[in-house]
Order: sequence, then structure tokens, then C-alpha cells
Amino acid sequence: MHPLVIDNPEPLYAALSLKMAGDVDPAFLHRIHCLILLAQGCNCYQVGAWFSHSPRTIQRWVHHYRHFGVEGLRDDKKPGRLPRLDFATMKDLKRDLSRPPYELGVPSSEWNSSALERHLTRRFGVSLSRRQCLRWLGRLRPQTAGGMRQH
Repeated sequence: MHPLVIDNPEPLYAALSLKMAGDVDPAFLHRIHCLILLAQGCNCYQVGAWFSHSPRTIQRWVHHYRHFGVEGLRDDKKPGRLPRLDFATMKDLKRDLSRPPYELGVPSSEWNSSALERHLTRRFGVSLSRRQCLRWLGRLRPQTAGGMRQH
């Protein structure tokens, strides 16, 4: 494998100084650091060994940097699945969970997965499994000062 050379490391230094001031993806910063080490004379085997990356991974990062600049070191956007509950719905739901379910027309004295499932279907037209409703209850239910969840 021929030695990898970073011909123009100045954009890496500039990106590092700008990005360190703000909130940035840690993987992006890590790739910048690795390429700076290459620019300072380390080889891809050394850098790969120090950070548990294969030399081929380091080569790919150099290739992306040469073709796309510093922005080529960012992760691609992952499409993922769209959330069933958007931000506005979650905000409304959190407010609903601070009230007893019977006040909202749900025949239950306290919030549980089946009560939440009925409420989501009736009020928002969203169908979630009971297990998923249980997860949402854990995330959205208000907590008391002692850390215990209110019912």
C-alpha cells in the first residue's frame, strides 16, 4: 500500500477549530483528527491501529476528503423510519398524560398501555402496539421531585 499524503491539510485545521466551538457529530471530528495525524506524517496503519480502524477505512476517509473536501467526512443522512408521533402530537400527548385518563374520556383510573392505546387511536388516529404505548408512557409521563413517576 502506497503512503497516503494529505496535500492540503489547512481545511482540516480550519474545520477542526470551527467545529470544536459548536455542537458537532463526534464521528466527524474523529475523522478530521485521524486525517490530521496522516497530514503530520503518520501512516494509515498506525492511525488505524491507534483507533481500531482498518487501514482501508482510513484510505476511504482520505478518498472522501480529496473528492468532497471536509464535508465528505460527514456521515450520510440515514433515511430511517418516520416517527408515528410528530413533535406537536407528542407535546399534546404529554399534556394529556398530566391529567387522569377518565377526564379525557378514557375508561381508566390511571394511565397504562391499554388506556394510552385507546386514547391515541381516538384522539390522534394513531395505532400503536401496547408495548410501544408502554415505552411512550415511560418517556412522556411527568415525574415527581423524588424521581418517581406520577400516576
